[in-house]
Amino acid sequence: MDKNIVIEEIARGGMGAVFRAQDNQTGETVAIKEACLDPAACQGNLEQIRERLLHEMEVLFPLEHPNIPTMYDQFSDGMNEYLVMEFVQGPTIMHIHRQTLTAGKLLEESRVLGWAIQILDTLTYLHE
Repeated sequence: MDKNIVIEEIARGGMGAVFRAQDNQTGETVAIKEACLDPAACQGNLEQIRERLLHEMEVLFPLEHPNIPTMYDQFSDGMNEYLVMEFVQGPTIMHIHRQTLTAGKLLEESRVLGWAIQILDTLTYLHE
């Protein structure tokens, strides 16, 4: 990750994580997706993980859609694989949901339907 400076972890799940980073060459904020947080748990599956990440990059790299982050790069570092992509600023749906529940409210139907329309629009684009 020499050309990128990791600033913070922004999401974690299953076996991977996403970090906010700064590209040293452009100064741009980027997101870096790490494929395997625990190399011991991934041992024996590293080639499959690498192939899955490379496939993800190949599929997403040529796409241009406002709901799909732009892919910039892929690299290996030791026993791990990474994707570098456009950083999308803003809260996650899960964060918004938690805030709403904490306030003792439910998400507005119109807001959820708006998200659903965006998701369906993106899926339509992907399948075309």
